[in-house]
Amino acid sequence: MQNIILQNAPLVANAANVTKQGVIGGGWKISHSNLDASGVDEPFSLSASGEHSSAPTKIELRSSFKWFRVEYDIPKEFLSTGNHVLNFKYKKLSDVQNSASDVKIIEYIKGRGETFLNIARHLSRTNQIREVSRPIEVANPTIPEATYTLCFEFKEPINFWLGEIEFINLTETHSKEKGQANTSYYPPYRIHDFNVSKNLKELNDSMDPMMRKNPLNWAGKMLKVALSLEDYDTGRGLAEYIVSQARQRSESFGEYFSDIVSVFVATGEHERVIELIQDEPAAKKIDSALILARALSPKHDQDKDYRLPSGRPDIFNLSRDLNDTKRIKFETVLLNAPNSAEASLLWANYNLFQSTNSYEANFNSYLRKVKCPYSIELGTYDDNVLKRIKFHESRNMSHLSEGPLVSVIIAAFNAEKTIEYAIDSILRQTYKNIEVLVCDDASTDDTAKILLKYRDDPRIKLFASCENQGPYNVRNSLINESKGELITFHDADDIAFPHRISKQLNLMIEQQARVSLGLWLRLRENGHFVAFRDGTYLRQCLNSIMFFRSVYQEHGPYRSSLTSADSEFYEKLRGALPRGQIAIASEPLVLGLWSSASLTRTAGIEANEVGYRSVARRAYSSKMGRQRILGRELVSDMDIELTLKEAGIYREDKGVIALELKVASE
Repeated sequence: MQNIILQNAPLVANAANVTKQGVIGGGWKISHSNLDASGVDEPFSLSASGEHSSAPTKIELRSSFKWFRVEYDIPKEFLSTGNHVLNFKYKKLSDVQNSASDVKIIEYIKGRGETFLNIARHLSRTNQIREVSRPIEVANPTIPEATYTLCFEFKEPINFWLGEIEFINLTETHSKEKGQANTSYYPPYRIHDFNVSKNLKELNDSMDPMMRKNPLNWAGKMLKVALSLEDYDTGRGLAEYIVSQARQRSESFGEYFSDIVSVFVATGEHERVIELIQDEPAAKKIDSALILARALSPKHDQDKDYRLPSGRPDIFNLSRDLNDTKRIKFETVLLNAPNSAEASLLWANYNLFQSTNSYEANFNSYLRKVKCPYSIELGTYDDNVLKRIKFHESRNMSHLSEGPLVSVIIAAFNAEKTIEYAIDSILRQTYKNIEVLVCDDASTDDTAKILLKYRDDPRIKLFASCENQGPYNVRNSLINESKGELITFHDADDIAFPHRISKQLNLMIEQQARVSLGLWLRLRENGHFVAFRDGTYLRQCLNSIMFFRSVYQEHGPYRSSLTSADSEFYEKLRGALPRGQIAIASEPLVLGLWSSASLTRTAGIEANEVGYRSVARRAYSSKMGRQRILGRELVSDMDIELTLKEAGIYREDKGVIALELKVASE
């Protein structure tokens, strides 16, 4: 980590000795444009201020400018691509609300300046010296013939005190983890440029004035951050605070209602949710309140209008009710079907018990609407719809069939009813250069015997866990056994569309990305499509993640947990990789089974479509969310491992052996 101190002594200049542009000492210069100084003897000055030892330079503008800049040349070799941090102190007084006071880096080529990076816009007014720490992500390389300056830019009359400025090149972020001295620690949320990071920085930096002026607003915004991080423990405390404070003041908390009830749904406090919906007058006008009221009420009228206060249809509850033994009337679906692709899946759910042909037609209508190049055909009846599905190419398209070797990893536990169609869907991929590594994770059914049917296929390598160890330990072991330049995964009860691997690899090539994800639809065994509370069916499929081996070498391994380690790994990549390095498909590439055997439906570690998260999942997600924003210095891997053990979801790495060796030994 490198840094340069740009200012530790006052800068002095005035209009008498600098007319257009000039050096004012210490590497700094000033420039301005379209000076309107009529009737002003000295339109600007930079002086040594004795008022604030921590902000020794006072910049005073007494007239308006098109722009007035105080600039410092930054060496190009210092401004390398990657993460940087700018720290500075300032005080700002101005009669103009939201007066322009911006911080940026300017790129000059042949004397013409263009903004290279915006660092801060409209610094807020403050009567006290404020310390600011701003992360900078330099995505584009510098140009040899250009020069670069750090610029403080003003336009209106202003008094501005500027203190010590430190520009840090975080070439080795978290160098402390690598055994080097780290005198300044910057939590990840102050470095990475994501919405949740930006929100948290702003809330922390403005906590004192916001808590004095409007504490409910601060708590409501922090609640959104907690939900983004899936830190439900923190979120619950904030939700309780907002409710109690609003009631003490006889105020409505409708502005924060959706987030508050989302927390209590996640923690399983459903009676509390119903109570809040009944007590809060604003709830009657909030879509999410009515959706939850219906979802959590065991007997609501299934024949009434499913319209929400906004006028949108309640796809979530209507879709759920269509899987109920009590039939929904045709007229009810007709009245509430949205004008979108989701309508096709809603009708498919309706026709599930009416007509196989109509169900199939509705499914294919949806696939056409989302521009999927395949249609489906349902074969002979089976109690699991995924066993019946056959794919047909519905439009001509060029598939990428050859390229770098892709290793597809499948962990299977008690998957005797599903493992064959899962493997077959990978073997039928249009992309041919694949190897498939499958591991039986100490199943107690016939999974291992079924896998032996594939032992003569040269594309398949079969393994077995020495003891049951969970899917993520299996992933780590099989990655070490794999040879592919790219690595991806597939679940033992899912079906991949034939172009899944080709599509994801194409996206990575087109976008020059290092990671890609597909989307998926979740289906119950009877064929019912699972909708979620936002009224959609399509979701990101973390199981489909594909990445270059180097990504795993830099950011792996997966944590030794029974559940949710894929979420942690993905969020780690989102925080570490530059923007554009993760490509996401816009169409379904996987059909996922939503059954009682799925990890997301297993008692004790479940997460359902309403929003409930088991105690074990909440404990893990809260800790990993905190580590993501605070870093390993404050939330260590040992802390998370202890949490996993206390929650009963830690799994020790047991290693793998060739499946035939294990079967022979038994």
